[in-house]
Order: sequence, then C-alpha cells, then structure tokens
Amino acid sequence: MEYRRARPEDFGQIITLVNQSFKEEIPMEVSFPFLFHKSNDTSFVAMDNGECISFIGGVPYKVRVGTKEEYCINIGAVCTKEGYRGEGIADKLLKRALLDYRSQGLSFALISGAGSLYLKNNFTHFGEFLSYEIRDFNSISLDRESQYVISSYKKDMKSLCDIYNLYSKKNNAFLYSLNEMKILLDASAACNVMRMKQRVYLAHVDGRCTAFIVAGIKKQEDGAGRVIEAAGSPEGIIYLIKALGLMEGLNKVDFITSKADIEIQKYLDKHEVSEINNEGTYLPFNTDIEREEIPYTLNLNFV
Repeated sequence: MEYRRARPEDFGQIITLVNQSFKEEIPMEVSFPFLFHKSNDTSFVAMDNGECISFIGGVPYKVRVGTKEEYCINIGAVCTKEGYRGEGIADKLLKRALLDYRSQGLSFALISGAGSLYLKNNFTHFGEFLSYEIRDFNSISLDRESQYVISSYKKDMKSLCDIYNLYSKKNNAFLYSLNEMKILLDASAACNVMRMKQRVYLAHVDGRCTAFIVAGIKKQEDGAGRVIEAAGSPEGIIYLIKALGLMEGLNKVDFITSKADIEIQKYLDKHEVSEINNEGTYLPFNTDIEREEIPYTLNLNFV
C-alpha cells in the first residue's frame, strides 16, 4: 500500500471513487471544482497496485480569523473503496496528510465532519453559533423596508463584484479571490450537497448594494430554506431573509449567525433559536488561533 500526494493522473480514479462513495445527484467534481482539479497537489491518496482505494481531499485557503490572517487546509470528500473499509487505511492516510500539512507551516486544518476518524486524530468541535428558525416572515419589521430594492445574481459581473466587496469586509471569512468566488457561486456547491436549489439575492438602497445572501431552498418538499452565506448591513440581511421566505413561498428559513452578531440578533428576538457548534471540526497546528472566531463551515461549502 502506498500513501502519497495525489498526482494529476490520479484524478480520473479519484473522481470515480468519490462519486461511488457519496452517490450525490450532481457529480462531486461539478460541485467542488477546486477539490478535483488536476492541479490540486494538496490532496492525498492510498494506492494498492496502482488503484486508488482511499482519498483525502485538501484545499488550502487564506482565512481571516478576527484580526489575524492565517493559512489553513480545508479537508473534505474523505472516502475509502468498499472492500477496503475497516482496515485503518483512511486513518493512516489522514495521519500522512496531517504530517505534511503541519510541516508546511499551516495554522490549522478544517474538516467537513465530526466522525470518529477525525475525533481520534485530535480534531475538535469549535465555534459557538446561534441557529434561528424563522417562520413568521411578516413579523419582521424594518425601519427602511420601503427603501430596499432586491435583485438576484444571474452570473453578471456587477452583482458578482457587489457580493465580493461585501464578503471581503467580513471579520471572519475565507479570503477567496474574485474568480474563486465566481466559480463557487456558479457551482452551487453547498446547495448541491444538501439537494437544494440555490438562490442569491442582493439588497440595494439608493442604487448601492448593502447586503446579499446565498441560500438553498427545498420548495417542492418541505418548503424550507437555509441561508448559507450572508454579508452586509444587518438590516439588509434580515430584509433579504424575509424576502426569500415570502417570494419563494417557504414555510421556514434556517439562519446561522455568530454570537458576536448582536445587531442581527436584535431583529430576530421573536424567532426560535438554539445554540450550536460548527458542523465541521478543526485541528490547530498553531495554538495561538482563536477557534471561536473561525468562520462557520457548512459541510463542504468551503472546498
């Protein structure tokens, strides 16, 4: 058994293995273009006589954590071929990958899950967030509601730049380039995994974009929506959540925000809320990282 970095010629086998393992409606390489690009040499494979039988996907990012900017590795699409499972192959491969990431000077690793494989390799839960379940959209009262004009992202450059400008000002965020953001938005990555339809709405006041949300909806099933990303003025974000629920005819919208977002919480005091941790887990290589300030990572939306 050989444990090593992925090579360009491996990705045909990798894509086949991952799609057989996860069985998503939309192929994984479509939803996560960075992870499965042939230039990605920060992923790892276990090879048995030339056959890829286990995979750990890794994508490096620069992330703003509070007042600092750090480099991290985001791990996802971890899988092992049926027939090889239960032999500790993924554990050995993960240890090999983490050793490499640590030696490269990265600050921490994020992983899209909290399974026993990750916990026994010292990954831990992090971050404290508030999860709102918003149902009565008409109960949301906004002072400037009549001033807002709403638009949707239609893969146009003007909307993309507005979204990028607002997102790049967030205190805690993955620092995508403009092109990376376009690729991720156009791929609908998180929505594909959750089997939702993506919606991207922008709020404007006097011709200036003040907020945006990226959301997924399951209109035909349970009438549910979920905000995946949001940035801009608190009132503008809440306006867009209200508009999403009403325009799409949803029964509810789930919205996760940091405990530090006091201004947003003021608008949602009448709605059901619970405290949650991040869906993913993390492993610090640099003990100075303030884990509570790491951005919320929703399953695979960061890869």
